[in-house]
Amino acid sequence: MKWYQRIFKSMIRQPLRYLILFLVVFLLNSVLLGSLSLKNSAKSIETLFKESLGAVATIQGEENSLNKNGYYSQPEDYDRIFHDYQQLIEKCSQSDTLKYSSYSYFQPLMKVDGVIDADDSGFGAWLIGSSNIQLQNQRTGYLEIVEGRSFTEEELMEGNVAVIRNTLQYQDGSEIELGDKITVFYNDRREYLHGDFQFPKIELTVIGKYEVKKEVDFTNIMIFDGIYVPNSVVLSYSKEARKNLENYFKIDDLMKIRKEVNGWEVTGYDYFLPCGIYAPYFELENYSLLDEFQAYCEDELKKAGSISNIYHFVSTAQTAERILEPMNQIGDLADLIMMISILLISMIVFLFIWLNSKKRTHEIGIYLSLGEKKRNIIKQFCGEILLIGCLVILCLGFSYRRINQWIITNVIHTIEIDREDETEITDSDYVVDPNGLAERFDYKKVVIQDDSGFASCVLMILGECLFGSLISIWLIVNQKPNDNLM
Repeated sequence: MKWYQRIFKSMIRQPLRYLILFLVVFLLNSVLLGSLSLKNSAKSIETLFKESLGAVATIQGEENSLNKNGYYSQPEDYDRIFHDYQQLIEKCSQSDTLKYSSYSYFQPLMKVDGVIDADDSGFGAWLIGSSNIQLQNQRTGYLEIVEGRSFTEEELMEGNVAVIRNTLQYQDGSEIELGDKITVFYNDRREYLHGDFQFPKIELTVIGKYEVKKEVDFTNIMIFDGIYVPNSVVLSYSKEARKNLENYFKIDDLMKIRKEVNGWEVTGYDYFLPCGIYAPYFELENYSLLDEFQAYCEDELKKAGSISNIYHFVSTAQTAERILEPMNQIGDLADLIMMISILLISMIVFLFIWLNSKKRTHEIGIYLSLGEKKRNIIKQFCGEILLIGCLVILCLGFSYRRINQWIITNVIHTIEIDREDETEITDSDYVVDPNGLAERFDYKKVVIQDDSGFASCVLMILGECLFGSLISIWLIVNQKPNDNLM
């Protein structure tokens, strides 16, 4: 009888033993396949989410930073922070890993002479600077120019031009036309300054109009609803306003006078809120570069020791980690199940093959005494193990898509990712846009057809068969013809 014929004879002679082995291996590998499907599904959702979020980073400021709407009673404190933060942003913007970067200066509490907001949507009249011709559109996606244009490279360097919201109009109800000139000046809505002093005014030519595509409820920052101008305009106005104010203080000696205003004790300098800098926007080609860029920024931050405790690096990687924490927990659970499944399969296969081979040493001895070659006996024993493995693979091939779908429907889709940040929305949150993306990204609609889990499971089953075959080979090779015949 040929060796391959003996494979079926042997399995038919003891069907219960092989049936139990098949069922145990099939069930455990089904659990293993489910774990792989669970892990790959969570990984696919994480990858798609990160791709949608983009590789974006910023440098966020804490209290007393220029990101915040804070008052600086001592000009030298403001000057020190402004210089160091400005140098930091410019240095980080020079990184070779960046695809795109932008940063905005802002001058708060401005007023447009003779202009109102027809929609009464809380127009802030802040001067908001732009460092490039995209007008922060690539940064946010919340604004869209609907009439006119943005800035030219020449205007960014020197040009008193502005892009205003399309709801603005003159007080008499007439429309502001492109090319019109509007007058802007500082107005903190507190009439505590005395004498003939007035803050300087600036005349801007309207070159474009924008509309807000999506409203955001900010509690401590205003990104849009402002007058967009080149950064150079904001810096120039703020510098001139401070200079005039300081000259006035020298004349009136108001800096030495302390007053109580609405319960606050202030000095003359507190009447003017100087220019600030929004958290910068840094965009990279892919997520793999974020760690390198973070290390670069944090190194530059350490060099600027005076602001190292005020600012810190924030990126979409940190945002994604928070939002996708439930998915990461699922991945960790899948890893644990996989480890247990592999350990159990290895132990069961080892024990079965070992005991089965030890019980059949008499059979091996008879084959050898009859002159059967060892390689044919090895082929028979290995063939039995391989046949069981192929049957398991075949059955899993018919069921793995159902297993995968069951995992997605009953496990993945029951998970609720964290769509809302419980903290107040800040400038850096707007840069990385965590909540806005979570609303747009519906992971439950992601169709995951990943065959890598099944392929990995097939390789593991073949590895189990190889492991079992080695035990049989070792026993057969060390078996002598007359061994165990009595």
